[in-house]
Amino acid sequence: MVQDDEIASFEVFQDSVSTTVIAKLAPSPKGSRRRVAKGRKNEIKPVVKAQTNDDDGDDARELSDFVEFLAEEIFASLPSDLRSLSYAAIQDDPSLKTKYEVPLATSLLIAITDHLPPTTADSLQTYALIPDSTDLDRFLEPILESTS
Repeated sequence: MVQDDEIASFEVFQDSVSTTVIAKLAPSPKGSRRRVAKGRKNEIKPVVKAQTNDDDGDDARELSDFVEFLAEEIFASLPSDLRSLSYAAIQDDPSLKTKYEVPLATSLLIAITDHLPPTTADSLQTYALIPDSTDLDRFLEPILESTS
């Protein structure tokens, strides 16, 4: 559970997790060359009603639930100084600035991922967001860098 004084940080963290997950799940755009249509330009085309798919709403809810679960699981395992990191905190404590300076040190990323529950890597592998549990630090790096 997120503490009251960490809610703002958690919301930013959750947005960053959501952005990363959606970017990894979105199909990659392929070269879309426009084909030249042959035939009459003013040809009458049949009108087809677009079919609405109720599964899209369910998929969006499932994705939202997954992102929330993932964000809560990761955020709860982060060091307390990282969970409450803010501009004011960095100004008050210069050691935080050097510790969480972007790009994050590999040793720091590894230390953070070592404290995450194993279910985090399992969930990410299940959804094909990471190929192997050893890639967890690469998945978290853009998330942590955008929030620090």
